[in-house]
Amino acid sequence: MALSLIKNNAKLRYRQRKSVVASWISVGMLQPMIFSIGAVLALFLWQGDKGFSLRDEGFLWYGVQRVMEGEVPIRDFMAYDPGRYYWSAILMHIWGDNGIIALRAVLAVFQTAGLYIALRLLAGKANKLNTLFLGRGSQ
Repeated sequence: MALSLIKNNAKLRYRQRKSVVASWISVGMLQPMIFSIGAVLALFLWQGDKGFSLRDEGFLWYGVQRVMEGEVPIRDFMAYDPGRYYWSAILMHIWGDNGIIALRAVLAVFQTAGLYIALRLLAGKANKLNTLFLGRGSQ
């Protein structure tokens, strides 16, 4: 009796986990992730090793180098927002590279996360609008 109860409980937990994964994919979390990775990867491959960029990444690179040497943004050198220096320095340290291409790869990781979050928020708002105006969710 107790053994069959344990087996049924284990089967129920397995089905619940399986349904969570299925709903994660069916809700549409996979499409924004694939799009985000694809878009940022395409941009990185296009301009990742080129000598041009639309933003001033030299200032960020200099700040990351200083953080990797143990200095503190704003206190030890002029900086805008200290958080980006720290997460860039952490990822570059983990990868074992402190070059400009590694910095661009770190920025690509952050861009992917930001684009994914923005697309998920927009998808959630679109589902709410569909429900509100059409009386149904997205198909």
